[in-house]
Amino acid sequence: MHSDFNIEFEKFHGASNDFIFISDSYLKFFSNQNELKKFAEKICDRNQGIGADGVVFYQYPLDQNTTLVNILIINSDGSFAGTCGNALRCLGLKLIQDKKWDGLNSFPIFRLLPAFFTNQLETILSEEEFILQKNSFAVLTKANVHNLNDANVSVAMGKEIEIFQTPIQDHSLANFGNFENITPIFVSLSNPHWVFISSEFLKFNKKMYEEFGHYAQNDLRQKALKNKIPLANIGMLSFHEKNVSHWNLVVYERGAGLTACCGSGGVAARIALEHSLNISTQLNEVFFKMPGGIISISKIITIENYGEQRILSGPSKKVFSGNIPHYLFQ
Repeated sequence: MHSDFNIEFEKFHGASNDFIFISDSYLKFFSNQNELKKFAEKICDRNQGIGADGVVFYQYPLDQNTTLVNILIINSDGSFAGTCGNALRCLGLKLIQDKKWDGLNSFPIFRLLPAFFTNQLETILSEEEFILQKNSFAVLTKANVHNLNDANVSVAMGKEIEIFQTPIQDHSLANFGNFENITPIFVSLSNPHWVFISSEFLKFNKKMYEEFGHYAQNDLRQKALKNKIPLANIGMLSFHEKNVSHWNLVVYERGAGLTACCGSGGVAARIALEHSLNISTQLNEVFFKMPGGIISISKIITIENYGEQRILSGPSKKVFSGNIPHYLFQ
């Protein structure tokens, strides 16, 4: 990484799931993937960096007559993210601020592949192959703008690629409560999710959620399922109100740990609720109360030119902007 420049950034959050946005023009100062990953880890550190759940590098088109926007999302641990609904919603607000999107018409988002990646394709792991995907992986659908720093943004997240139940035969979860009859559901979107539905989660505090998420993501997946599913985001879901359309959701993310909000986790949770017959597929919206705020997920709808989609909606806000001096991250 070069050591003679400062990096301009903007920070946004979607229901407290926060991201640092940086122009792709700065990617030329990184010579390989490892430098980029280490940089993301450092600036996401909440004690010694700016603090965030991830970094989003964005690329605007050089031709003002086109609307092609590409992004690369990096988690706080330096791993690459397949998708992130809240980062996409924050991007929607940024596009409105930068007068790239009117918030009214559908706006597709594509993946950004830094130039040095093309020379190092052999270093891309199988679970990172989504980086090479050339088609749009998400579509911003609309935004209700409260002011230039605050909007409710909706994004089409596609629909499930794969879904199946994962029965757990032993008593692996006995230390966490009465989970004897639980059957978690695996949901594959652009990233993998493993969803647990139980009223036992109503008894959990933050520490218990963190311990359960870490255990499920690692030991339980390896021992009970013999690694039959990939490393996944862990969704911990419980009934919120008498209204069947309201649920509590806490997600332990790959690459970020316990998070304030997870948009794709909300999509996976709705799919799991439908699959387990807890809700109807025809319910227009399902609301998920997460530690950082409330998001909603629509039933499957058809969007012209983009096919069947599930819509994620929720708040997006700009926090602040600034410059990162090079000497902090050498």
